Amino acid sequence: MLAVHTFAANVCRALLPPAFALMAAHCDEALPPRNDPAVVLVSGIRCSGTDVIIRNNMLSSGGNIILWATNVYDDVLSEQERLTGTLHIEFKGAVATLHYTESDLLAPSTIYGSTLTLLPHDTLSMVQQWVHMSDDDKTFWTMVTYHKVVSDKETYFQSDTAWLDISGSLQLFSRVQPMKLPSIRVPFVYYAYGGFTPPGPSR
Repeated sequence: MLAVHTFAANVCRALLPPAFALMAAHCDEALPPRNDPAVVLVSGIRCSGTDVIIRNNMLSSGGNIILWATNVYDDVLSEQERLTGTLHIEFKGAVATLHYTESDLLAPSTIYGSTLTLLPHDTLSMVQQWVHMSDDDKTFWTMVTYHKVVSDKETYFQSDTAWLDISGSLQLFSRVQPMKLPSIRVPFVYYAYGGFTPPGPSR
C-alpha cells in the first residue's frame, strides 16, 4: 500500500545555492526571473508483509513499514540533514507510534558527515519492522475476529481483514519543515498457528 506526498517549491528555495544573487552582483544585465519548480520531492509510506504470522501466541513475522522520499527535481538537493520520521498506526482506538531516525536508512551513504545529498531521481528510504503492539501494550492481533482453517498440513486460525489507519510526517533537511504524509488505510490479515486461542468469539 502506498501514500504519495508532493513537496512544494520552498524546498528548492531553501536548499539551492544563491547563485543568481552572486551573479547579479557582478553582471550589468538584468537576469531573467527565476521559476522555481512546483514539485521538488515526492514522499510516501509503503507497507510490506501485510500477512502477519502468529505462532504460540507470539508475533513471528510482522512485516515492514517504509518511509521514502524521491528527488524529482533536475538538480542535486544537498543540505545539513535532520532525518526524522514519525508514524501513527491506529486500529479500534489503539495507537502505535513509530519513530524513524538516520539509523533506519536503507542506504546510509546518502549522508556524509552531517550533509544529506539526493541526486536527481534518487530515492531515500527508511524501514522499520514493527511488533503490532500499541503504545499501551495492546496486541493488534487480539482485537480481531478469527475463523478456523483446517488443511491437510496444519490447522490454523485466520483473522478477518484488519484495516489499519497510518499517518505521519517526514523531515529530511534542517532548514525545511517536515512533510506531512496523508493518512492511508492498509489491510492486514493475521494467521495464528500452534496452540493459539482466539480472543472472544470466532467463526
